[in-house]
Amino acid sequence: MSIKIGHKPYAERIQDGLNNAFMRKAVSSAQGRFRSGRLKAAEELGDWEDWRTLGEENPFSHDGKPGLLFASIK
Repeated sequence: MSIKIGHKPYAERIQDGLNNAFMRKAVSSAQGRFRSGRLKAAEELGDWEDWRTLGEENPFSHDGKPGLLFASIK
């Protein structure tokens, strides 16, 4: 069972949404906030290639103690 959200055809509702200046500005603003938050988080974590290399080298030693990956995290 689908949710009824109006009597207009889908294509017409899409066009109405595209013509709604308030909603276009709200979506643009939200996208900008998400993008800047994602970039900030990525910068805080540092170089992904370094993390990937550390993980590939030896995440755990054979005796079950933390290996190189955990020893390098401060």
